[in-house]
Amino acid sequence: MRLSVIDANHLQFGFDVDGVAGSETLSALPLPGCTTVSGQTASLDGFWYDPTFAGFGYSIVAGSAQRSVAAYLYDRSGIARWMLGAAGGTDNRISMLQFSGFCPTCSYVPVLSAGAGSLVLAASQPNAAQFTLGVEWLPPLQGRWSVDHAVIKLGDNLSCTP
Repeated sequence: MRLSVIDANHLQFGFDVDGVAGSETLSALPLPGCTTVSGQTASLDGFWYDPTFAGFGYSIVAGSAQRSVAAYLYDRSGIARWMLGAAGGTDNRISMLQFSGFCPTCSYVPVLSAGAGSLVLAASQPNAAQFTLGVEWLPPLQGRWSVDHAVIKLGDNLSCTP
């Protein structure tokens, strides 16, 4: 894999998988702004994890208009997978979606998504929260994740502009 800077807002991601080479241009997401945590303006953006539960976690981008979450978990076979979800900026319940279709070394297939569960996010501080995740993998995958746990942000709190 290679990552090349095109300009301040774009990267080129290149790959060579099983002898098949390709690339994708990646664009920076606009800064989402701030959200409210315990009555204070704050940024929830970052990587979140449960220090007692290794190998799994979340990425959050949250602003006043939208919250987006990627959950990194495993299917029944132990293969690493991910789900994405989004909700309005003040919604604490986020519908999680399972995606299928894209393969960088396969013939084109449209990307599809389907609801697979939800995440409830209860942030008490900009760097500490309670997450309740309940998802079930849709066929052909198998497995279920059901956790209610305290999570912390990995790294520093980002500054935000209201």
